[in-house]
Amino acid sequence: MNLGNFLKQKVINFTQFLKEQGVDLPSVESVPPLLLFNELQKSLPIEIIKTRDIEALHAAMEAESTLDLKTTIAQVREKYLDMNLQTRDKFWRYLDCFCECINSEHSPNK
Repeated sequence: MNLGNFLKQKVINFTQFLKEQGVDLPSVESVPPLLLFNELQKSLPIEIIKTRDIEALHAAMEAESTLDLKTTIAQVREKYLDMNLQTRDKFWRYLDCFCECINSEHSPNK
């Protein structure tokens, strides 16, 4: 499995996880892996993800993006305080995984 397909599978798993938390998301299954990679690469603020600050993460998201991450993070933010610690941790671990993927030695843009 190449990095793009791995990342896409993780994004699909992440959206499924968020749907289980009551977040309303469009399907990402038809989105090409390279588009996912590029969107995440330009949109994910690594330093904020390291601090696990949901408010700063929401503020850092651009309103206009192919994946509409700002809307997704806004929905997560609304539910965040009601999430248990394990669920919050899983949310951040997914984002950490995405950051590792897009910044790995094998990323398509390196």
